[in-house]
Amino acid sequence: MYLENILSVKIKEFFNENLKLLFVTQRIIIIMTKKDKVYEFERNFKTLLEFNKNKYLFIHSKILNELCFKGIKDFKNGYSLVIALTNDGKVFCWGYKIWGALGNRKNQWKTYEPELNQYLSDKNIIDISCGSYPSLVLSNSGELYAWGWNNCGQIGN
Repeated sequence: MYLENILSVKIKEFFNENLKLLFVTQRIIIIMTKKDKVYEFERNFKTLLEFNKNKYLFIHSKILNELCFKGIKDFKNGYSLVIALTNDGKVFCWGYKIWGALGNRKNQWKTYEPELNQYLSDKNIIDISCGSYPSLVLSNSGELYAWGWNNCGQIGN
């Protein structure tokens, strides 16, 4: 946990006043700037060593064009996925499709770029949450939507 705190402080220092949102997981780091650009950095041992040595984190990084200028207000992650919520209630998902964790019914094993959840596109989502593989979202009308692994009733059915 100590290394995580050092890493967060160094990222904040690097982006200085341009940093709007910082989201750190075991697998990735997501940075959103005040100009609404979103960057994803893969986390691995080499990345941590290089960052610690060189004070830079631009190793295995990419801009998430699908999320730039969308007004992202929150990120949540499960074991193998990340979901993002926009200010206007849209949900984007990406990561591994294990037990339907992405909620998109596609056959590919992994989605590398964030995708708009089409099933929720006509809903105004106000909150998001993730477990290891299930995801839940809450609409402004109080409806709860859930998808993913349900071996013990995690998604409520």
